[in-house]
Amino acid sequence: MKNAEIVKTLYNDPTSTELTCTICNEVVKQKKEAGYKNLITHLRSHHDGFESVAEECMKKNCQPISPQGCCRGRPLSKLKPSTTQR
Repeated sequence: MKNAEIVKTLYNDPTSTELTCTICNEVVKQKKEAGYKNLITHLRSHHDGFESVAEECMKKNCQPISPQGCCRGRPLSKLKPSTTQR
């Protein structure tokens, strides 16, 4: 699975310099033109098995509800973006 696919599945895009992890709602800084290093590092550091969660979510066209799995097939378009408090 490519990093771009993982990021598209496991992050929401609140600003041009920050994305929100859909597993834990943590905001991760990453400029769009800078690739995916910070985003993938966050997943590797905090979410064991994120690859299998991303694959499951891609197959079901949904976002994760926990580190253990997807939202039981609710389409991405039906989910509201995650919000975090600062």
